[in-house]
Amino acid sequence: MTFDPAALALGLITGLLSGVLYFGGLWLTVRRLSAVSRPGLLMVLSFVLRAGLTVAAFALVSGRSAPVFAACLLGFLAVRQVGVRRARAGLGGGEES
Repeated sequence: MTFDPAALALGLITGLLSGVLYFGGLWLTVRRLSAVSRPGLLMVLSFVLRAGLTVAAFALVSGRSAPVFAACLLGFLAVRQVGVRRARAGLGGGEES
């Protein structure tokens, strides 16, 4: 196995973009729940679409490379962490130690 910084960078960028789409889609879904007649169906369909796109992007970019998959996952989790911190700040929850 050779070290390929371009593949790792592509993995990280894919993870970041996948995270933005996944958690942005979740945010949009939750905002619409009160406006639809079947909120359970909306949640299930939204999850299937978001998860499917994320898994497909990770598989397409990483192939069989564990380091590239780890870079994807790192980018995805970084977006999640930023979103959690922003949500807590918006609720006046402050910072946890």
